[in-house]
This record gives sequence, C-alpha cells and structure tokens, in this order.
Amino acid sequence: MAFLIGLLGNLHCIGMCGPIALIIPLSTTNRLGRLVGTMIYNSGRVLSYMSIGFLFGLFGTGLRMADMLQWTSITIGLILILSVIAPAFLSRVNPFTSITSSFGQSITKRLTRQFNDGSNASLFTIGLFNGLLPCGMVMTAGLASVPFGGVIDSIIFMLFFGLGTLPVMTILPMISHKISASVRTRMQRFVPYLLFLFGLLFIVRGLNLGIPYLSPKISGDKTEIMCGEK
Repeated sequence: MAFLIGLLGNLHCIGMCGPIALIIPLSTTNRLGRLVGTMIYNSGRVLSYMSIGFLFGLFGTGLRMADMLQWTSITIGLILILSVIAPAFLSRVNPFTSITSSFGQSITKRLTRQFNDGSNASLFTIGLFNGLLPCGMVMTAGLASVPFGGVIDSIIFMLFFGLGTLPVMTILPMISHKISASVRTRMQRFVPYLLFLFGLLFIVRGLNLGIPYLSPKISGDKTEIMCGEK
C-alpha cells in the first residue's frame, strides 16, 4: 500500500515537488554524475519521509493503546474524501492551516539558500528540506501508516512510500528540459481522484473485514493474540 501511494503519487510529485527536482544544482553534465547527484538528493528526501513516519508512528502507538485505530482509519478516509468534494470547507475548519503555512515558509527560506552551493552535501540537504515541505501526498502516506499502530512499522511504511516516488523523482532532473508547465498541470488534475481513492481505501481498511493487506484486523486482535501466546 505504501509503495502504491508513492507510485501513484508521482502524478502529484510532477506538479508539486517536480519544480524543485527540475532545478536542483547538479554540478556536472555527465550523465552518471547527474544520476549520482539525483540519488543523493532523493536519499535526503526519503530520510525526511522516514522521520515523518517516526512521528506518525508515535501517534499510532498512542491510538493502539487507546484501541482507536479502527475509527482513526475511517476518520482519515472521510477527511480525504472531504478534501476532494469540499476543499474550501475543510480549509476553513482545519486548525493547522496557519501552522503548516508558517512552517512551509520557514523551510522554503532554508531550502533556497542551498541552491547556491552545488556540493553533494547541499543536494542531500535540499532533499531533506524538500521532504519536510507541507505536501498532501506525504501527509496522506503518513496518515496511512497510523493504523499500523507502531513506530517501526510507520517508518518502514514511509520508506516504501519514498521508494514509490523514486521513478519520477529520479528521472525528472535528467530530463528537465522536456517537462513543460502544461504537462505538470495536466498531471495535477489526476490528484483529486487519487485522494478520493485513498479515502475509500482508508474506510475499507477501518471496517476490519479481515481481508489481508486491504482490510486486516487492526483493533484489539493483536493484543489478544499476544496475551494468548503468553
């Protein structure tokens, strides 16, 4: 599921993270050198996703202890669907809008400074800051990791999400001259459909239907089995 979100999220990446990937300061025109630089940039980005997974994992651990994972998954699904059919309403009632906006501006300032340096260290730092920018698909993946109810599981989930984004985010810097603004705009049109689909998946997952991977048991059962084994 994590890899699928990342893979489908490439459509979003072209429009949002794509512009950053298109202008990362690769210091060489050599194809192999550009590939190495791109992978350094992406390693920083994926590491940021894993750190986000750590935070969501802590949240999921608390929910598991409170036996609230099932309803959390359903609520997340409803929020994602609402973000598609009533985005203006969701923006008004979202208490974190101003916080994420201020955080994004702060990260952007630090990110901009790194473009003056073409070193590998700066490429890695650009990737780190890029991964921390407020992004709907990253937050979707982070929320998707919550129902697993564990820190390690959430970190691994976000790792596979990052791996899913690699195809496009590796190719973009290599073919930056061929990606026009109109192409990125067309790709962005598919994003609402993806969010709606992921919203449905969250709801199905929270229904505890006992379907492996799609809707496994996520509430109560794990604790009962562990106690029974003891």
